[in-house]
Amino acid sequence: MLVLEDADLEQAVNLAAWGSFFHQSQICMTTGWHVVHARLYDDFVEALAEKADHLPVGNPATEQVALGLVIDEGQRDRIHGLEHRSGRQGRGGGVVRRVALPAHRAVRGDPAHPAFAEELFGPVAPVLLPGWAPS
Repeated sequence: MLVLEDADLEQAVNLAAWGSFFHQSQICMTTGWHVVHARLYDDFVEALAEKADHLPVGNPATEQVALGLVIDEGQRDRIHGLEHRSGRQGRGGGVVRRVALPAHRAVRGDPAHPAFAEELFGPVAPVLLPGWAPS
C-alpha cells in the first residue's frame, strides 16, 4: 500500500487495517507492505497501532470479533518468529490465546528484515521507513 503526502490519514489507516488484517492476512490478497510518505509516517504508524490495539480477537464461530484465529500453532509461532527477527517495535501484540493472534504490525522496518523479505500470512502490517527507495 502506498500512502502519498496528500492522503486522507483516517481513510488510509482504515484501508491499511482492512488490507493487512482481513482474514488474519492468511490470503494472497493481503497488503504486505505499507510505504508511507515521511510527512504522514509517524501519525500513520500511531493511528494504525491504535486501530490494531482495539481489534477484538477470537473465534468468530463463538464470539463477535474483528480478527479470527490463524490456522494453527505452527503458523502462529512462525509469525511471532518473523516479527521478533524483524525487530518489531512499538505497541501491538498481547496475550496469545490458543491459536488466536492479536493484530500486530512491524513498524520502522528495513526491507532487509524478514517481515519485509518473507511472506507473513498473518496479521502483521510492515511499515517502511520514510526515505526508503527500492534499489
